[in-house]
Amino acid sequence: MRRLHFLFLVVFSCLLLVPGLILAQDKTEEPETPPVPISSVLATDPIDLLLPAFHAQEKAGIKTADLFDELPALPGGQWPFAGLEVPGPDGWFKFSEDKNSEGMYRFSRPDAPQARYLAFYVYSDRYQKAKLTVTTDQTVKATLNGADLGLAVDKKDDDEGPKSQSGDLTLPIGKHLVVLRSLYEPDQEEEEAPADWTCGLALTPGEHAREGSLMVCNSPQRPVDIDVVLNAPRVGRTAISPDGSQVVISLSEYRDGKNRESWLEIRNTNDGQLTEVFRADKNPQGLGWSPDGKLICWETSQDDKSNIWYFDQARGQTGLLLENISDLGGWQWAPDSKSIIYSVSRRPEPDKRQVKRVLHPADRQSWWRGRSHLVQAFVPGGMSRRLTAGPLSPSGWSISPDSKHLLFFTGEPDLLNRPFSTSQLWLMDLTTLETTSILDDRWIGGATWGPDKDVILLSGSPSAFDGLGRNLPDGMQANDYGGQLYLYNLKTGQPEAISLDLRPDVGWVEWNLDDGMIYTNCTDTQYSNIYRYHPGKKSWTKIDTGFEHTDQFDMPRKGRTAVTRGTSATVPNKVHAVDLKSGKIRELLDPGAKDYRDRIFGKVENWATTLDKGMELDGFVYYPPMFDPEKTYPVIVYYYGGTSPISRDFGGRYPKNTWAAQGYIVYVPNPSGATGYGQEFAARHVNDWGRLTAPEVIEGTKAF
Repeated sequence: MRRLHFLFLVVFSCLLLVPGLILAQDKTEEPETPPVPISSVLATDPIDLLLPAFHAQEKAGIKTADLFDELPALPGGQWPFAGLEVPGPDGWFKFSEDKNSEGMYRFSRPDAPQARYLAFYVYSDRYQKAKLTVTTDQTVKATLNGADLGLAVDKKDDDEGPKSQSGDLTLPIGKHLVVLRSLYEPDQEEEEAPADWTCGLALTPGEHAREGSLMVCNSPQRPVDIDVVLNAPRVGRTAISPDGSQVVISLSEYRDGKNRESWLEIRNTNDGQLTEVFRADKNPQGLGWSPDGKLICWETSQDDKSNIWYFDQARGQTGLLLENISDLGGWQWAPDSKSIIYSVSRRPEPDKRQVKRVLHPADRQSWWRGRSHLVQAFVPGGMSRRLTAGPLSPSGWSISPDSKHLLFFTGEPDLLNRPFSTSQLWLMDLTTLETTSILDDRWIGGATWGPDKDVILLSGSPSAFDGLGRNLPDGMQANDYGGQLYLYNLKTGQPEAISLDLRPDVGWVEWNLDDGMIYTNCTDTQYSNIYRYHPGKKSWTKIDTGFEHTDQFDMPRKGRTAVTRGTSATVPNKVHAVDLKSGKIRELLDPGAKDYRDRIFGKVENWATTLDKGMELDGFVYYPPMFDPEKTYPVIVYYYGGTSPISRDFGGRYPKNTWAAQGYIVYVPNPSGATGYGQEFAARHVNDWGRLTAPEVIEGTKAF
């Protein structure tokens, strides 16, 4: 029967995870563990070390030992396996499995200097400091996960037999790669040279380590770890061309674990074929296309200055659309491709008296007094003009399909009424800059144009329009973090709630002008899914993207192909193309394929239980790789105490796969108050402050 030990991790927005589980130690002294021969390794073919031209020069000459030192720690850069071939000067050389029960490996004596690589993997089930012993008369160097071991010659009472060298292996839980490179350099002056090229290998477990705490193998397959999660290439954003034929993708990686490298790729959406690559000195942001499809645009920033760049595919030219914009905020093309509207931040002048009157509780923060305004720049190289001024910052702005009107919001603090700020929607005529107030509703925060110029799409909370979006019992206060959608007639001023009966919680939204449908990214229990609304049929349909957690859904101005990026519980970020009519999905890019090719994951499965009061507590479970139900495992119970459910995305702030990889079971319950389970479920913990959710998690843990 499976036995579980529980560790609770309560995660609030301002708390960090407890880093580990304290395990009781057996205080009984154990005898020192003797070295264990390494009975199987991966060994390469011999590599000739040919001295270069002019090697014998007195100045800047070079010897065989210098060539040996210059060899890479790991040829090919990939964790090796039996049969792996790596290109070299004489063609391909191969890793092959070599076995010796005594851990002593013998190779034919060459007539000229040669080097060989030997590699093996060590899995440690705990943190420990082991010792590697190498017995050889040849020059040898060793690395652990790419870092030099610094082998030192052991002291001996006599000089008989091969010399022994050793190095310490600091081993956290997981699999580690040990690579040795050995040099055989025949000494032509010796009358009798050794008959064979030998290398003995043995491993000593750490102090007090139990038997079996170290395992040696030749397979690179291993659980995921935090380094690959943080450093592997990942997609930042995607932007589909207006005709849907191409997509530009921003990517980045931490190749050395410290310095970020960024680049852009242009790919065809029909087959994922790469057509262009741009390496960026700075992190590209604000990725997009001009609406006419002629230009690909992105933003770079340094200090407080920003540039908006373009690439003209037809002409093969790159240049600047906007240059050295101070404190640039968001920006957006007008649909006619003739101008760009952007926001600029304004900072208050410091008070010369060096005193400050606090005007609002948030005024204690340095950013609160900052304001912004909108600017319209006519491109390329044209005039620019201010669109807004005054003490209030515009937000949530949207340009009409004919480029003649602009919707935007303003708001200011209101400490006496929830949600403690106002929200006013304005309509600007971009020809005259005449501005009209459209709506004053503190629960509305987003506006989008549709195919009908008289009807716009508004996003807000259930409390908008005096509770028009509520789907709750009388007297129950809504969780206004939950999203709702409304159609709003600009002529009549009449709203219509369209997501009232949709259980998933509405987030990002776009009204597709080509097919007339409304698309939204929804929090859907443990998942993040795309839903489509048909205004004529007044019905919702789920769109399959191939992901459990969809991060972005990008549609063309015309066409049936959408591009989406996302992840799943055991699938790192990828880019897919989705046919909006047939529903067919095809993979366009898997940026981490190389980094994750040898990684293994445990299963992740749903796990729900019915609590004593009849409520079903939803959740899911991460199991360690090669999980054995007959063994004992520690358990981390991971839940969020706020209003958002824990989702099945990959990585994130607290990557659950890395805990499972170290032998933990991770149980993730989603208690009352989480959005994405319907309005009533989300509203349960309003003003409750944990009195309801904490007992649910405890009861669910006991049931698990």
